[in-house]
Amino acid sequence: KLKCNSENINGTTFLRGDDSCLQCNFYRPLSTMKLDIDDISPYEVVAASRSVLEDRIALPMEELVVETAQKLGYGKNNNALADHIKQCILYGVRRSILIVTANGKITKA
Repeated sequence: KLKCNSENINGTTFLRGDDSCLQCNFYRPLSTMKLDIDDISPYEVVAASRSVLEDRIALPMEELVVETAQKLGYGKNNNALADHIKQCILYGVRRSILIVTANGKITKA
């Protein structure tokens, strides 16, 4: 039996050896091989969102989802992709990596 920390996010179990990924500040833009969005760690999606927010400061959820998808190299946005990114952003909010402002926009913590 594996003795790793794990958590279930959006129906996918992610394993980690330690909690260092909770402070993830990098993301992996897609190269020539397209990965399914479910194969990308939610922490990388949150890191890509934070990268978008470096320039934009705060965005409504819908705009942040679209710009995060573009940052990760996904040109076409579909419902499944948008939903996964939104769930990852909300996860980042729950973990206090991102915050929701008084006017409902998302920004970096």
